[in-house]
Amino acid sequence: MAQSPTVDKTIEFDPVVIEKIAGKTAANVDGILALQGNLWNNLTDRLSKDDNPTHGIDVDIDKEAKTVALKLTGILEYGKNAPTVFDRLSKNITESVTNMTDLTVTKIDLVVKDMLTHDEWTEQSKKLTKKKPD
Repeated sequence: MAQSPTVDKTIEFDPVVIEKIAGKTAANVDGILALQGNLWNNLTDRLSKDDNPTHGIDVDIDKEAKTVALKLTGILEYGKNAPTVFDRLSKNITESVTNMTDLTVTKIDLVVKDMLTHDEWTEQSKKLTKKKPD
């Protein structure tokens, strides 16, 4: 019986894929209002239900080591404990990235640009949607 030839296989992930995984995961973490410091960009992403929620996320992939480092910029909910929110965010992103890509997350940094209440967030959202550029 003839043996099947050995197939040389490689899978590579564009950084945008990791950004998307992290962004979609972060959107489901209690205490995260937005990833990224620019409220307008975040609102347009959230209001359009864009499938590419990558604003505020920088990714560094080490292809040889199969590792990922992420830097996130975000707006947290005022009144929530930031370290607790960050722990949940880190855990969820690490699990999602590893489960979907088999890459190992070795570092996650979070820069908190602002802390807003839900009322402040809603008010700013309303103001910006009224000023929406063409």
